[in-house]
Amino acid sequence: MLKKSKIYAFVSFYDSRLLSLPFENSRSTSKILFRIKTYRSHAIIFLSAGPMDYFLITLENGTLKVRTNHGSGEAILHQKS
Repeated sequence: MLKKSKIYAFVSFYDSRLLSLPFENSRSTSKILFRIKTYRSHAIIFLSAGPMDYFLITLENGTLKVRTNHGSGEAILHQKS
């Protein structure tokens, strides 16, 4: 269970759950680290979205994909097989 603080060091899920953290006073850059262990081949890992832009990390058929759009069109990155 998360305690209310400025730093969230560790979160663990044992089924389908969603974690939402406010970024009201976010800086111009942020650093988020993931260590993921799953048996699923499809999942949404991270989503940050605004009215016109987004940053999305997914697991599709066991492959990590990053989709981003900052107003000038979508860019898609994926890990090499």
